Parts: sequence; structure tokens; C-alpha cells
Amino acid sequence: METVPGHCGDMSQDSNEPTPALSHPSDVTPTAVPPLRPAVSARVNVIDDPASRRGKAAFDTLTTSAVGLEMGVAVIIGLLIGRWLDGEVGTEPYLMILFTIFGFVAGIRGLIRGARRAERAEQAAAERGAR
Repeated sequence: METVPGHCGDMSQDSNEPTPALSHPSDVTPTAVPPLRPAVSARVNVIDDPASRRGKAAFDTLTTSAVGLEMGVAVIIGLLIGRWLDGEVGTEPYLMILFTIFGFVAGIRGLIRGARRAERAEQAAAERGAR
């Protein structure tokens, strides 16, 4: 049985045909191709588009407002893990208290991280306003 190619050959490169002298109709040099990314020193962290600024502000507001929820969830998860471990091990209130404290510490760390993030966003907004 003879195999039939799955294409008509119009757009494919056939290895049986002789290759032309020039593989590209115009000269392409590596210097004519722009770099894919600008250098790190040339990057500027400024948002020029007003819609982008509004979107970034909304995202920052939502992130900051989620800090309180994160605190409550961390404490509740610590409490539940402690109660489950108390039931498995048989140390009635001690692991629940310990893991509730761990959840509280995790929530405080989240509050500090959110405050730092909000402070950086405020400083960036002040720098944009000063320009």
C-alpha cells in the first residue's frame, strides 16, 4: 500500500527540491531584531494608563481589606487543627490552645505583611503624584 502525504505540499519545505541561493528575500541581520526584554536598569515601574491606575488601586484596596478575613481564618484553622489533634492524641485542651496561638501568630504576620504592602503602595502613589 502506497502512503499518501497528508498535505498538498504548497506551503511545506520539500527536501527534494534544490534550495534557492537566498533563503530570505531581504537581508536580516541580528542587529535589526529588537531585544525581547529591555534591560533591567531601563525598566520603570510607572503606570501611565489611568484605567490601569484605577485597576491597581482597586486591587490594592481588596488586598488590604482581606487582611482581617485572613486573621480570622488563620485563628479558626489553628483551632480546628488543635481540636482534631487533641481528639487523636488524647491531650484535651493543650494542643487546641497551642494551635490557636499558632493561628493567632500567623494572623498577626498577615496583618504586618498587609500593612507593609499598603505602605509601599502609598509611597508609590506619592512618588507618582510628585512627578
